[in-house]
Amino acid sequence: MNIVKAFDIETANARFDLTISAKSDGKGFVGEYFGTAPKFAQVVRPGDPTPMMRDIGSGKLEHQDLAELIAACRAEIEKLDGNIQRTIERKI
Repeated sequence: MNIVKAFDIETANARFDLTISAKSDGKGFVGEYFGTAPKFAQVVRPGDPTPMMRDIGSGKLEHQDLAELIAACRAEIEKLDGNIQRTIERKI
């Protein structure tokens, strides 16, 4: 499968990676996403404990229409961690 789009998506507490690929048979697209939290490293004094990054969810969806697939993946991400605050499309 060839990657056709990639996005960094942020919610209030997490960062998600969304990758959209064209199916090898040419019949539609596959969207795969995964999220980790917290999205920002915390600044603490030396010796203080720091939170570990944790996986907060992932998924895979398929659809014939690219725009509808992106919208469906975004909806699933919002179910995992709330409203999306920012979406940045990455260059492939």
